[in-house]
Amino acid sequence: MLLLTLGLIFGSGLSAKMIRIGEAQIVAHPALDNDSKGFAAALAEEGFIEGKNITIDRQNAQGDQPTCSIIAQKFQDDRVDLVHAISTPNAQAQVKVSKTIPIVFSSVTDPVATGIVPKMGKTGTHVTGVSDRWPITAVQDVPGSGSSGKEMGDNIQPWRYKYHATYQRDEKSHRRYGR
Repeated sequence: MLLLTLGLIFGSGLSAKMIRIGEAQIVAHPALDNDSKGFAAALAEEGFIEGKNITIDRQNAQGDQPTCSIIAQKFQDDRVDLVHAISTPNAQAQVKVSKTIPIVFSSVTDPVATGIVPKMGKTGTHVTGVSDRWPITAVQDVPGSGSSGKEMGDNIQPWRYKYHATYQRDEKSHRRYGR
């Protein structure tokens, strides 16, 4: 999806232009840092090299959700060509502020329930990305996935939406599998 987006934006004779990408991250964390690194690596594999033909303006909200909106407005004012929004709060802020800049989200568990996209798959919007939701039904089918196949665990932080949504979904799945 990302490469298609970049190809559509820059494939028609604009490839000599330095592509400006805004990247918003909610907090420094190894998993989120890896999203950033993976994004840059995927771009590089396709010939989009930071410092050569793209620049990435990396911003970190330092865990402060209101700062996500400030970052989103900065990217809008700077007229970046593309935004990579790492985390639900950043993706929500970007979608609220920008109605035209292509947005690629990652580390978002439920982009539909959080209002980032209207549905999974092709949305017909300027927003695309990947969910970090893990497939509970696939895990439940793995032999040895729980103690005697009856118990499973997850690290749940109840104050965070993504874990609440995951917990609700997992509970339904557990009941379906008789666990």
